[in-house]
Amino acid sequence: APLDAESPYSDPHLAAQRFKTNPWMKWLLEDAELVRYEDLHADPHAALGRVMDFLGQPCSADQIAQAVEFAAFDNLKSREAGNFFASDRLRPVDQADPDSFKVRRGTVGGWRDYFDEKQCAVIDALVEGRLPARLGYGRAAPDPPAVAVHPPAHERSAQS
Repeated sequence: APLDAESPYSDPHLAAQRFKTNPWMKWLLEDAELVRYEDLHADPHAALGRVMDFLGQPCSADQIAQAVEFAAFDNLKSREAGNFFASDRLRPVDQADPDSFKVRRGTVGGWRDYFDEKQCAVIDALVEGRLPARLGYGRAAPDPPAVAVHPPAHERSAQS
């Protein structure tokens, strides 16, 4: 469907109902660890530490620092360009086309550069009307971005 206000996906009441009955949204809000790109960008060490704690695999500060350094934007960009990764899926389709790389610009909100102003407004309205504020998007989003709401794995298993 085209991305405009007349899209069948633009009814916020229908969207809200879908979220209430959607099992993956229930799971995401109640049982999963929410990690947003914005969180990783703002504080990769803290975000990765939260993920590892959630998985029941706590790491030392040095291990976290090494992982963050390995996955730093510039490092991943050069690794991808040098065919570091074994999977064809992690290689650019066309080395001459910067948009064919998986690691492109590393900017929060960079998606806006691929849409015109009207399309961005439609997307913003859809996000605002459909996504729960707890996900950290839209005007009603918490500030700072959404934080962990679930205990680490070792605490979850003790509660069972």
